[in-house]
Amino acid sequence: MKQKGISLIALIITIIVIIILAVITIFSAGNVVEKAQEAKMLQEIANEKEILSISIVQSKKEMEGMNQTTLGNALDSLNGKGTTDVNENGIYIVVRFSKGGRCYFVDPSGNIEGPRGLEWSGMVSLGLVGLGTEDSPFLIQSMEDLAYMRNQVNGTENVIHSLTDNQDYTIARTAYYILTKDLYFNNLSEIANIEKWDTEPPKNKWTPIGENATVKFSGYFDGNGFRLIGCYVNDGDDQLYKGIFGIAQNAVIQNLKVVDSYVRGGKYIGGIVGKIEGTTIIDGCSLQGKSYVFGSGGGTYESSVFGGIGGVVGLAVKDTQVLNCYNNSSGWVKLEGELITGNPHGGVGGVLGAASQGESGIANCFNTCNVIAEFAKRPNFGATGGIVGQIAYVDVYNLLNTGAVTCKVQGADFDNRLGGVAGMADLVNCYNYGTVNGKVSKETTSPQEVLNILNQWVDENNDENQYKHWKMNGGEYPVLEE
Repeated sequence: MKQKGISLIALIITIIVIIILAVITIFSAGNVVEKAQEAKMLQEIANEKEILSISIVQSKKEMEGMNQTTLGNALDSLNGKGTTDVNENGIYIVVRFSKGGRCYFVDPSGNIEGPRGLEWSGMVSLGLVGLGTEDSPFLIQSMEDLAYMRNQVNGTENVIHSLTDNQDYTIARTAYYILTKDLYFNNLSEIANIEKWDTEPPKNKWTPIGENATVKFSGYFDGNGFRLIGCYVNDGDDQLYKGIFGIAQNAVIQNLKVVDSYVRGGKYIGGIVGKIEGTTIIDGCSLQGKSYVFGSGGGTYESSVFGGIGGVVGLAVKDTQVLNCYNNSSGWVKLEGELITGNPHGGVGGVLGAASQGESGIANCFNTCNVIAEFAKRPNFGATGGIVGQIAYVDVYNLLNTGAVTCKVQGADFDNRLGGVAGMADLVNCYNYGTVNGKVSKETTSPQEVLNILNQWVDENNDENQYKHWKMNGGEYPVLEE
């Protein structure tokens, strides 16, 4: 009996040892894989640096010496055309290898710094290429360029240093700018974790361009169809004017795509612009990917006593226009708090939060994103809609919503000033297929018929070719043509 007991104990010990050895083997195998991947990456970096070093030597032999063009030509010759992206960034030439996405900074002496990832380094450029005019806009070729632009717009001197003619121009807030490529605010692994940015923010936080009422952006910014990716804006739930841009006055912002971004604040919060005023036009801009726009309703009101939280624009006042814009983010636009106090107005919308004080309008836009309002108490004039929360004094035209819209007060459904397209507005040629507080849309017009009607409106009102046409998206619902 004793012998059998000893044998059983020995068997158990043997099994435990086997399990431990198996676990060690699994972890060892995992470490081997990780080490192999690390070795591969280090070899790729070594190869990239060797290619870059040889190209630097070759470019220095050219008559004009090493510059963006000669280094780019040398890299094309050695590594293959289109395998690298070469740009100037202040005193540096920045070389990005397409395959691994790694960036290297080359100083005037040919010294190499890096690699760095796609994301913003946290640095700023020393100036911008271009003259800031319509014919020669300042080029935004890197995140460092965009950060430099932001600093100069928000600064007291309002100066941009031109790298084209080595002159200073006091036009930062009114100049012409154009984006030349997709830019990443943060690295890809952080962006993949965007759903946790509430509690686990990424490395780089963005301060808006035109961050307050004394440094409004009044220039011309052409996104040129490129994307700004992974932006994180969060200075507290009592802060105003949050977005890529804070306040834009008499400005034009067009053809800009904001992707996988997170914007949080109190009031006047937008995925692209917090507030627009004067004669500002927002045209052909969009919020995409997995993006989140959040407003707590906190902060001090302006005399306009309007609050707005929107996927593209938070609040529009005076004679502004939002045209050809859309929000197809898989995230949400959300209010969670008290948007308004006393007896003012406000709104939450997938594209535009609210508009007031003039003939501000919105036309030819669509939304597929979830719009959520969770009021802390019954609002007096708060409005929630798939495209726009509330808009006063003017009609809104040619809008389509397919996103879900919900509004609650202290957890209970609240249907007042709530709509699939708009919570409070005069609608012309507008359609909704999204649910409203869980209720299925009563729209009986087929998507194909709506497509035809939307395009007919464009044809009848397109005297200046200002409106984009619509197309079917995979045969389901209409979307704007790019």
